Amino acid sequence: MAIGKNSINKTYIDGGFTGNDIFVKLIAYHFKENKIRTTKPPLGSALGACMVFQASNSEKNLKGKL
Repeated sequence: MAIGKNSINKTYIDGGFTGNDIFVKLIAYHFKENKIRTTKPPLGSALGACMVFQASNSEKNLKGKL
């Protein structure tokens, strides 16, 4: 539902779940049409959240808050 009419063919898993082989295999099994990739940096989720926050707020609103 979140992707709407867009097609996604790659799924990236990061953070602590990258070390959970069962979780990764279950995701790959459920999304067979997608390429499943894992990342090594454990802070990818935090970086992604920061990027979304920054994109949704103007540079003016961020000055002095980070």
